[in-house]
Amino acid sequence: MRWSGRWWSDLQARLGGLGMIALPLVALCALTLFTRAFFAERRSADYELYQTIQVHSKIEGLQDQLLNADAVIRDYSAAGYKKVVGALPDSLSLLQRQFPHDRDQAQRVRRLEPLIERELDVLAESRQYAAAPDQDPGIPADTAAKANQAAGDIRAVLNEVLKEQDRRMQQAYSGAEQAQHQSNIILFGTLAFGFLGGLGGVWLLMSKLIVSERERAEKAVRESQAQLEAMLRKAEMQAQELEQNERMLSRAKEEAERANRAKSDYLSRMSHELRTPLNAILGFAQLLEMAGLEQKNQESVGQILKAGRHLLSLINELLEISRIEAGRLSLSLEPVQLPMLMQEAVAMVRTQASARQIRVLDDSARSILFAQADHQRLKQVLLNLLTNAIKYNRTSGTVIVSTEDNGQGRVRIRISDTGEGISAEKIPRLFQPFERLGAEQTEVEGTGIGLALSKRLVELMGGTIGIESQVGAGTMFWVELPKAEAPDAGIDFSKELAAAADAVQTVQLPKVLCIEDNPSNLRLIEQIFASLPGVRLISALEGAEGLKLAGEHMPQLILLDIHLPDLDGREVLSRLKANPATAAIPVMVVSADATVHQEQRMWEAGASCYMTKPIDVQKLLRAVEGFLKHEVLV
Repeated sequence: MRWSGRWWSDLQARLGGLGMIALPLVALCALTLFTRAFFAERRSADYELYQTIQVHSKIEGLQDQLLNADAVIRDYSAAGYKKVVGALPDSLSLLQRQFPHDRDQAQRVRRLEPLIERELDVLAESRQYAAAPDQDPGIPADTAAKANQAAGDIRAVLNEVLKEQDRRMQQAYSGAEQAQHQSNIILFGTLAFGFLGGLGGVWLLMSKLIVSERERAEKAVRESQAQLEAMLRKAEMQAQELEQNERMLSRAKEEAERANRAKSDYLSRMSHELRTPLNAILGFAQLLEMAGLEQKNQESVGQILKAGRHLLSLINELLEISRIEAGRLSLSLEPVQLPMLMQEAVAMVRTQASARQIRVLDDSARSILFAQADHQRLKQVLLNLLTNAIKYNRTSGTVIVSTEDNGQGRVRIRISDTGEGISAEKIPRLFQPFERLGAEQTEVEGTGIGLALSKRLVELMGGTIGIESQVGAGTMFWVELPKAEAPDAGIDFSKELAAAADAVQTVQLPKVLCIEDNPSNLRLIEQIFASLPGVRLISALEGAEGLKLAGEHMPQLILLDIHLPDLDGREVLSRLKANPATAAIPVMVVSADATVHQEQRMWEAGASCYMTKPIDVQKLLRAVEGFLKHEVLV
């Protein structure tokens, strides 16, 4: 029912709009018909006017001819006679042709024919009385009377024709004016009906459109509400799913953190387990090297040290990459003077370069540039690139080091060599761990980790690393870093400190306590301290024993391992610092755990120094002498 009522309402609106539009259209059609009729009457009136003018013209011609006839009668002109005789019939013929379809007027004109003939007869009769120019015999009165009568009759007929023509012209104009008046009435009426009908039609249509648009808007609102409700339901479901995902993400994060901690613990343990035996190997090898053995034995010890240090380098690089991946590698970014850093790095590889007769040219001093970087990590990257440039170079080749400002807020370091170069298809594999591009089949030593580690270190410092190489011509590695401004100048005590450290001599020092559970490492420490006459080394294999001995002997320095069988090294350090009697004793942590996390823990617990195994004997001696000399001076 609702649908049928709406249909009937729509039909009524459409029919009403159609009627309102149809009325102006009908009026317009009527106006068109009346206009056509008016124009037809107007054309008829114009035609009557034209024809009347033509008739007037022809009648005037006849009248002129009649005047000429009178002149001929009076003047007896031969030329005039011929002209009148020839013109009157012609003028009559022209006048007759004006009424091809008008019988009344044509009949009136035909009445002129006998009158014209009579006029011509009178002219002919008058002609016979003509004499010589000097004679005037005169025209008889009856002949003159005939001529006047004939002319008068002609004029009477012509006047009838003119009157009839004028009457018809006036009638045509009256009809045209009436038609124009009627047409104007119809025109304004049609315009009024059209305007009102148009307004009505527009009003109806707009009303219908408004109703339709309102219904459409209501429908759209209903649909939008339905969609909104569906979206809200979907959003609620998604929110519920998100809350499940958040819980899963939280659990996954916890699992990842536990895995990361487990990885760190594993790396710490592996570092300790690998460095502990390596400490004994390198430590005793260094002691043998210092013992002044025979040449043959000295070479064997050198091979042991070389292999051990290679293994230590591999362990260090693996730990570095693991720290980076775990996000635990701390950097100290500061302005680093590149020429000075390059000089330090070049000085460290000169011996290696001289062994292969390779020249190392340092052009970095041409301009003093500073880069925002970690001094030690950037030096590590440069040493790796310089070492590779020497190892993979030709004998008697060249390595060139240079720096430049690219003008875009960055500085570039270039290290070029004259080696064999690297083919383009191998370059994408160059920075992958353990990838040596076939060099593992040669005598050139390497781990395949150095470039991968260098790339990650450079990226951590906000820089980029790349390579340009040409087979047979050489290779150029480049490193780009953010440019830094020169720091404020300050007093540099490095030379004075180095000189003071070099001046430290072996002196009679008191007691040093070593808390170490590994017998091999303990024997190594004992042999190292044997080179310091007068120093009494006290050893303990467990943490509790070490605490007891520290309280009894009050040593001037304590060497502490972290992984002890009874107590953790951090616990031992915390107890030493908590005891007022031992709190001031410097503690040097000597551990195979090289992780940053562990080192940070020991620093926070109060360590005075942190040294990783395998022990660098000379470095350990200098550190011990520095601490003990400071104690003596105090």
